[in-house]
Amino acid sequence: MFRLSEEVKQQLEAVAPLITFFGLPRKKQIAVLPKLEEKRKYDFPDGDLITSNALEVLLNSYGSCLNSILMSLMIMLDELRNEDVKYLADLVEHLLETISEILEKQFETMDSARSSGTSEWDTLRLLSLEFQQATNIHSEINKNIIKTCLEYWLHP
Repeated sequence: MFRLSEEVKQQLEAVAPLITFFGLPRKKQIAVLPKLEEKRKYDFPDGDLITSNALEVLLNSYGSCLNSILMSLMIMLDELRNEDVKYLADLVEHLLETISEILEKQFETMDSARSSGTSEWDTLRLLSLEFQQATNIHSEINKNIIKTCLEYWLHP
């Protein structure tokens, strides 16, 4: 694992379930993804997202967490000029670009199962897995963990 600041380590610990979730193969993601009530809409705390798609909520959450990690990595990079930190920062930037691509074009008419089968999602899975391996994250994912993540990010 790279030598990271305590702040980055804490941020990684908090986002570990999402990193692991987005690194899973599509079928495993869908298997652990809880269903939100279809007739109910949810507000996302970081903005005006209203959705009943759990995958969309998790993706927005992932993006928010990665933005925070990127800011911390950029501060470290300014101080250290370390190639390992630069690699992680570049990886996080690529993850954020991929998330933006997915969010821009995919959740209007697709459900969780269909939307997660595109090439952008494959890229997101590969990058998330690479990020997980680079930061030495070992996290078990199940429905309860994903449900907890959803509850944290949602305000019914």
